[in-house]
Amino acid sequence: MKKSYYKEVITKSKNKTKTTWNIIHKEKGKLTNETNIKTLRIKNHIVHNQISIANELNDYFLNIAGSISNKRIIKKKRSCKSITKFI
Repeated sequence: MKKSYYKEVITKSKNKTKTTWNIIHKEKGKLTNETNIKTLRIKNHIVHNQISIANELNDYFLNIAGSISNKRIIKKKRSCKSITKFI
């Protein structure tokens, strides 16, 4: 019964590998969907407050895209200047 059920689940799945591993983990009792961060080091201080941790992570992920973008723009400007030397 269980075998035929899982066979059907895998057959209908778009990502058969992931579905298969989820079934294996479920059967072994290792299926977890949640990871809680208990503490976070912020500027050499350990923070335990979940709201503070969430806010710091939000700020980080909001700002990292801009930081990466700025670095790429600067790198492109340097590349353009290097190319113009040869023209």
